[in-house]
Amino acid sequence: MNTVTIPKEIASQGDLVVLPRAEYEALLSRAEGAKDWIYDSKVVSVIKKRSLSARKEHLVGKTTTWSIKK
Repeated sequence: MNTVTIPKEIASQGDLVVLPRAEYEALLSRAEGAKDWIYDSKVVSVIKKRSLSARKEHLVGKTTTWSIKK
């Protein structure tokens, strides 16, 4: 079994994920293609428009609010 030492600076920053290099590279290659789509100006403008519309509806009371009782 391999032993790995994780510096405290990295471990204390939050969640830590360990996965095989091949899987990491596959995820990275898919993420690079997704980045272009996510930051496409048409997609961003649609998201902004829908977000503003939803916020306006919420402010005038057209949305339903649920509360969860514990």
